[in-house]
Amino acid sequence: MRWALAAPEYVARLILVATTPCFVARPDWPDAMAETTLRRFGAELSVSYRLTLQRFVALQVQGSKHARAVLAQLRTQLFARGEPSREVLHEALLLLARTDLRPEAGAISQPAVVVAGERDTLVSSRRRRMALAHASARLVPFDPGCRPRTVPVASRRFHERVCRCPLTIDNGASR
Repeated sequence: MRWALAAPEYVARLILVATTPCFVARPDWPDAMAETTLRRFGAELSVSYRLTLQRFVALQVQGSKHARAVLAQLRTQLFARGEPSREVLHEALLLLARTDLRPEAGAISQPAVVVAGERDTLVSSRRRRMALAHASARLVPFDPGCRPRTVPVASRRFHERVCRCPLTIDNGASR
């Protein structure tokens, strides 16, 4: 989102998967993760990041139609490229805690598709749509049994529902 604002000549449109302009709850943004929950997650990562990430992945597929298969695939991929740097994990959590793009989101002029798992427990689809309401956004809910981090972006269905989705700007012209 920030890149679209900073260099609009290079960003024609946005496809935002599991995205929110503000990850952590604020007084005027209650449908997000509590800051204490994010801090606790960070503390658990510091103690045992491997176990914490495996538990996080398991929670993301809990209750979904294909939980076992998706969990097996995610566990295989989780550390396939090596182990993450603890410093990078810490910095990423700080970035999530500090970033609030809500005031800037309305200035995004490019059309956007916002993809959300319908079981997103971190940030409601309603809040995502509200944040991007002035940015020609179109909300595309994905599978009723799907959480945001398990939206299968490489699947044929994803391409059919999202990549071929007509994006329009305020004047009604398709891009």
